[in-house]
Amino acid sequence: MLDLVARSRLLYFAVHRIVKMLKRKSFFYANHYNIVVLNPLNVCVFQTKGYPSHNSSKTSYRRSQRSGFVSLMLFAASLFTPYSAVFAEAELVFKSNFAGNVSTEEAYTSIKSLTGTDTETGYSWSDLSSNPIIDYWKLQYVANAPYDEWVNTEILPNFKGQNDVLHLEVKGNDPYKSAITRNELQIFPRSEVEDDLQVYIKYLMYLPPYVDGIDFNGGSYINMLELKDRPTAEIDGFSWRFNVNIRMKDQVTPYWHLKKEYKTVGRTTFDDGSLANHNVPVPIGEWFTVELFFKKDVKDGRIWFAINGSTVFDYSGRTLHPDPDKVKGVQFLAPFKNYRGSGHSYPYSQYYSNIEVWTDIPPKASVSSMPSTPTGITLDVIK
Repeated sequence: MLDLVARSRLLYFAVHRIVKMLKRKSFFYANHYNIVVLNPLNVCVFQTKGYPSHNSSKTSYRRSQRSGFVSLMLFAASLFTPYSAVFAEAELVFKSNFAGNVSTEEAYTSIKSLTGTDTETGYSWSDLSSNPIIDYWKLQYVANAPYDEWVNTEILPNFKGQNDVLHLEVKGNDPYKSAITRNELQIFPRSEVEDDLQVYIKYLMYLPPYVDGIDFNGGSYINMLELKDRPTAEIDGFSWRFNVNIRMKDQVTPYWHLKKEYKTVGRTTFDDGSLANHNVPVPIGEWFTVELFFKKDVKDGRIWFAINGSTVFDYSGRTLHPDPDKVKGVQFLAPFKNYRGSGHSYPYSQYYSNIEVWTDIPPKASVSSMPSTPTGITLDVIK
């Protein structure tokens, strides 16, 4: 359960949307209300600015008092309401086409992030103070400085018919790191929501044709997105995670692989249920749409993943560590992950554009609000 301060912050966003709705509808004279934050609990209430100048009756004032009472009731209810229920409808909280002032100038510093504001969408990569889900973005390389010796992160004005494209390239593997060098963009969620994170992400992606030459039989693979829960004092790296990979069957046909695993102590990992989908094609050498919905829960969790509108995986059940004493919040979600296993040559690249982040499944998404077994899809359980 979220603490009092965390839930009051979530209520702030809910009340803020109510006020915006009232202003659009122009009833209850919403322009005469303020949202007031009372420290230290950040309790959100309505406060009237006085009688509406165009209405001499006290009706509107009494309405404002009732609004204040209702907002306090909402706050009380929020103390016992899951985070996902605060957002009754899906809300777009971030969107970027990497256009205009979006920059990678800090991609090779200790900050390692994108900066600026997307002039097409109006969303900022730098100022996320009012974002209910995203605390900050981070580029992860697992390499020693200078980073540009091992990776290349840039925004291209045009690539393969798509304008404003984020290019994530790995030039080589840093031999002084125990883990393999990668180029990935991570979302770190706010502490208020990491324990029961729910998020929908959509974007465009391009895989170059040379992935056909990767030695998949030699143990290599393409890890294209990943979520990790925080480690514990006894566990290194992560406590639970899932990732979506591209593997090769008989070095001929690429297929999708969903891997879930956890740790009990140190670095030893245990499989938590892995699936393979050989039916939905892996698009190579063309732009394709990626969709992901994730819900963290002990029994009603969900991992839904789709390519070009076709469901690849739709897992429902536990989406955290099987041991309640080792359950931790989400550390990060990497929707853009350029990472290869062993058995490949350098350099290699992946390209992205048009990313959207929502609080829930939006109306026009390919996924429905209810889990279902993909029609005509055979999922192989990997032992």
